[in-house]
Amino acid sequence: MNLHLRLSICSALYFLAFNLIAQTLDCETSTIFEVGDIWTYENFNSPTMFYPTTFMIEEEVEWEGRQALVYRPGLLGPELIAQEEGRVYFWDGVLEEYQLNYDFNNDSVYYVRYYDYSLDDADSTAVFIDSVKILPFDGRNIQVQYCRSDFGFENANELFEVYRGIGRSAIGLRLPIQLFDAGVGNLRCFESLDCSIKFVDVPCDTSNITSVSDLKSSLDLKMHPNPVNDRLYIETTDQNWSYQVINLQGRQMMQGQYQDHIDVHQMPSGIYFLQMQKGGEWYQAIKFVKE
Repeated sequence: MNLHLRLSICSALYFLAFNLIAQTLDCETSTIFEVGDIWTYENFNSPTMFYPTTFMIEEEVEWEGRQALVYRPGLLGPELIAQEEGRVYFWDGVLEEYQLNYDFNNDSVYYVRYYDYSLDDADSTAVFIDSVKILPFDGRNIQVQYCRSDFGFENANELFEVYRGIGRSAIGLRLPIQLFDAGVGNLRCFESLDCSIKFVDVPCDTSNITSVSDLKSSLDLKMHPNPVNDRLYIETTDQNWSYQVINLQGRQMMQGQYQDHIDVHQMPSGIYFLQMQKGGEWYQAIKFVKE
């Protein structure tokens, strides 16, 4: 076999292998995010009813010397994303600088800066990557980072998933550093020009009720302290209340009859919903943070 033929065969094999890898990892794109990307999450109207909510990158702008992508709705308005060779930064309006949130090229540890209100100063927290795997979702293979970190309310030993080119599998686009009003749960769907994928077996825009279909719209009871470490108190003289505590994934963590307080000290740190029941009627939940 002559050299020219060998080179032709090698080139053909390389081209075939490259295309097979590209087809296999078709959600691992060179552009991490781009205009038109849409995320659909479960939105908590109550812990027993999930409505869809979507985030969309609407435009590209120049902000503070960098090209940034604008997605809506954000926490306090439009949010800004900047990208750099597998790293994703979100604009921090308090520190007035871009802060690293995802490092898709990393396989060990990276650090995220934030403003610590208790210290009245900037601080940082480590994101440890325990492992990286390629997993199939909806007929596509996606690189998944299994990470852990103490974001101020999250269990540092509990792993969470980050999808390459997509972001975290729950609680929204931005890493939930410190305390904030996280109103979304699991990621349902992600759509882009290069990668459209469903993470659930129902349509992305489905509103589903998991257990209780008739919820009272509100509950005029006050709860304290929030955040809480040990005991959660409800301001009521009526002891005929039943309760359940549900996590962000809709899983029941506690239930019982309210008597003076609810002991939550053994629960992992995180965001939860307390839902009260009286006379066979459930009420929409009250959100609280377990430190």
